Amino acid sequence: MNQYNIRFAILILFVCACGCSCQPSGQPTSDQPAKTNSKNIAEKVSEHVEAPGVVVGMLENDKRSYQVHGVRSMTSQKALKFDDCFCIGSLTKTFVAVVVMQLVDEGKISLDDSLAQYLPDVPRAKDVTIRQLLNHTSGYGDSYSWIYYLPKTRMLKEIKQIRTKKSLAMLGANLPMENEPGEAFFYAGTNYDLLALVIEKLSNRTLNAEMKHRIFKPLKMTWTQMAFRNSNLKCVPVTGHLAGTDFWPVSHELFPKLAPSTSIDQPMLAWAAGGLISNAPDLLAFADALFGGKLMSPESWKEMTTCLNQATGKINEDQTKSGYGFGIAKRNDGKYRCIGHGGMYSGYTVGFWHYPEKSLSIVVLCNRGLSFRVRVATDRVVKQHFSNQ
Repeated sequence: MNQYNIRFAILILFVCACGCSCQPSGQPTSDQPAKTNSKNIAEKVSEHVEAPGVVVGMLENDKRSYQVHGVRSMTSQKALKFDDCFCIGSLTKTFVAVVVMQLVDEGKISLDDSLAQYLPDVPRAKDVTIRQLLNHTSGYGDSYSWIYYLPKTRMLKEIKQIRTKKSLAMLGANLPMENEPGEAFFYAGTNYDLLALVIEKLSNRTLNAEMKHRIFKPLKMTWTQMAFRNSNLKCVPVTGHLAGTDFWPVSHELFPKLAPSTSIDQPMLAWAAGGLISNAPDLLAFADALFGGKLMSPESWKEMTTCLNQATGKINEDQTKSGYGFGIAKRNDGKYRCIGHGGMYSGYTVGFWHYPEKSLSIVVLCNRGLSFRVRVATDRVVKQHFSNQ
């Protein structure tokens, strides 16, 4: 893998390289106030990442609590609410993986099926398996990184030209292979866009409709929906913000200082790799079901959480170590272990992590596109939270 690809693979380990601009309106409303505690987690995260606003949701020993700090937009200065919606970026991949594993449980697909059994017109489909798409070892290039590393003028032109889900998936599938299938790990949104095409073919429903049927409706996730090229959203996200090279290399040309992310790809470009919109209450409901073993069989959960060493692309012999599974990652800093996923969209960042030894799930939603700084800040406040117990 060349230097460019190594750098980008590291950059998007937990992010979805794709842009968005959303204006604050159509928000869910609730009379329930956001619950707070003295640790003021949202404020600490906001200060660390210099973001206009942060929402933190925590599910600890079956009790939900929320922290809110800041504003929905630096221009309107309207205060955030605990149930405001955000673009959740690459956390979308976790939802897609859950649907695939449910189809595995139902005997409708096998992890070792070739992609050609479902999408024979995709390049190298006969050599790529469903498993390799799920754990990013297919070798396909990444359509999002290709778009967002173009010069500004061409980048904006390419974004406007992509109008269908299949054209987005096929853009990535037609890029030069990063490696031979199964030989290495390369994080690519293309894998999940292709999986979504398989889901739609098997279910005869759109990806959003299938996720609603299998996840959103059963878990009463009222405000979660797919936003790919959709301008009729029931829950329009708070305004995202960017500064400098928060998101992609040319973003400093468009955002020399912190500002609302303008309509670069409105309606949203990302699909199965990062196109969901959600809020803290919905994501805590998802965390409760996912980490509580309610969404798939124990066998499928074991498959989904069997992680690769991202440097070698091989299965970790010690599954307590950090690594990547099927739309989910494990992290182990030597003191605390967690499992989940992060995500970034142009102007938004999300952290979604479960600490099994502490019976704690935490969701962090930020309206600035700074994935790794949000992760570091979340780690700090979680450790402080544990140390204060």
